Formats: sequence, C-alpha cells, structure tokens
Amino acid sequence: MAIQSLNYSINEMRDRAIREVLGQQASYNSLSAAERADVDAATREGNNRAQSFAKYYAEIDDPNALPDELQGVLFAEVLVKVARALRGSEGYELFVRQAEQAYERAIFSYTTLWVADPVIDSYTSTQFVRLAIMRDLVRLPDRVMLNVYELDRLARNAWDFIWNYKDWNFRKRDVELTLETNGDVTFDPAINMDSPAMQWFVYTDTDQRLFYANAERFYRYKARGGDAGRPILFRLLPDDTGGKVMKLSSPPDKQYTLFGEVYIQTPEYNDANLLMLPPELRQYVVRWAVAEAASIYGRSPVSREIRGNTLKEIDTIAAQFDRHGDLDLEQEMDDVYNDENYLAGGGGNQLGGRY
Repeated sequence: MAIQSLNYSINEMRDRAIREVLGQQASYNSLSAAERADVDAATREGNNRAQSFAKYYAEIDDPNALPDELQGVLFAEVLVKVARALRGSEGYELFVRQAEQAYERAIFSYTTLWVADPVIDSYTSTQFVRLAIMRDLVRLPDRVMLNVYELDRLARNAWDFIWNYKDWNFRKRDVELTLETNGDVTFDPAINMDSPAMQWFVYTDTDQRLFYANAERFYRYKARGGDAGRPILFRLLPDDTGGKVMKLSSPPDKQYTLFGEVYIQTPEYNDANLLMLPPELRQYVVRWAVAEAASIYGRSPVSREIRGNTLKEIDTIAAQFDRHGDLDLEQEMDDVYNDENYLAGGGGNQLGGRY
C-alpha cells in the first residue's frame, strides 16, 4: 500500500471542485468573499474527514499524505463539502452518492493488497484486526462494506465471544483475597472476577478452606447460624454494574486473607489485552466478526459456514489452552500476567500452581 504525498495540492483540489459544481469557467477568484470563506471551510472539512478515514486503515503521520488507493476519497469529500457550501441542497445528493462510490472503490482496491499480508495476519493490534475483518468482508462473493465504527463493534463482540467460549488457561489468575468484616472482598492484584477456577480458596493462617456452595447449600447453612466467624461457604451473585459480588457464610468476625485461582472477566478490548490471546486464537476474533457481519447483512449461508468451520477449528486446538483436573508440571498454566513475581515478590508462586 503506497503512502505518498498528494498528487495535487488541496487548493488545486478545491478549484477542481468549484469547476465541477459551478461549471468549467468558474474559479475561486470569481467567488464573493463570503463564498470563498465558505469554500475554504468546506475544503478543510473535506480534507480532515478524508484524512480521518484514511488513518483507520494505515499509519499516516504526514497530514499531506494518503495511501494512493484512497486519494479518490479525498476529492470526493472536498467535492461534497464545496457543493453543499455553494449550492445548498441543489444537486447535493448526487455528489453524496458519488462520494459513497468513491469510498467503496477505494476500500475494495485498498484491501486487495492485504490478501496475504503477514503483518496484518499477525493480529497484534486492534487496527490489524479491523483491517483483516474489512479485507475478508470485501472478499465475500457478495461483499459487505462497513464503516470503522461497525467494524470495531463487530471486533469487540467477537473478542468477548472468544474470551468466554471456554475456560481458557489464560483467563486464570492467582490472587490474594481479603475478607472484611463489613462484607467487602478485595483482590490483589485488583481484578474483576468472573468465577473461581476451583471449588475453594485457602486461608493463609490455617489449612481450612472457603468452599463454593450452590444456593441450596449456602442458604441451608446460613439458616442454621448467622453468628460471625471464619467464613466457610461462598457464592457469587451479579451486581448492579455487571460484575460479581461474593456472599459469605458465616459473616467474617475479623479480617481474613486467602489465596486462590480465579477466571477473570472479559477485559477491555485494546491493543495490550489483545495480546493475552495466544496467536493461534486471535485469528478467530476476525473470523467470528466476519460471520456476524455476514449474518446481519443478509449472507446467512456464508455466516453459517464460517461459524461452523471456526468452532470446529477452535475445538480442535482447544486442548492446548483449556486444561482441567489435576495438572502435572507440564500442564500448569502459563504466567501470562507475571503473577509469580507480583504475588511472591520475585520469590515464586505462593499458590504453588496446583492444589
């Protein structure tokens, strides 16, 4: 994708737009002062919009540069804005349709360059994921053209789906829990827990454990007592923020500290968190987003095929990242969050990795 200086200046583009709107004899100097001011503002607006559009698809630091495949978009934007400034609503819709066609031609031309791009296919940034989704959508038999906001929405939805599809090992974190007498439960490191990764947490001052209980067991035990003491059972309930709150029985009579392993909730979709996904799984964020778009925009057979193949492939490789039961040393979860140093001050994992 060639990124180069513009083939002609913004002023030349402005003058060309004036002739397109008012006729070949028209010029910038023939306009009134008020019209020139309106045209200058319209030209700047068109330029800014085209540059913003281009920045979604390429790293562009030079404000006077555009990928050559997208330069038609720049003129189309300037033309639309100048037409609106000089003619109001008269003929404006025609120029809008021309601009839409320019965007479609530009994106289709631009994305054909990415068919086998190892940089994009590394999926190491949200921008690369966006580019890959757009590339695959325009390559469908009946292509789908979406704006960047819709592309990012699809990516976030797919990210959430892949993250929660299984109890992946990379979702686990070793944590220290502190139980307060007022019922508050805090985690160190600070995380948003989705669910415990085992059926208990271990007290630091004794061999006793805090066990998970279903609703029946929890409230049967709670009904028998209620006196404050060392909590024996816990259960999780949703809170008003979309997170989880831990209910304890008995209520703590003092502060207690425990260790355990938990699954974290879906983190924010951004460049840093994207790398939590193993490289083998990142491609499925793209695939699932493409399938969702195909379903939404009337390509249901294509969507079903992509989704079916994606789930089969994920299930095939899942054993590498989705481990259960007693883990031997070769199967312990990777310390992708550097918790070993965090929890133990550099002296080793206090949880020992297994229970």
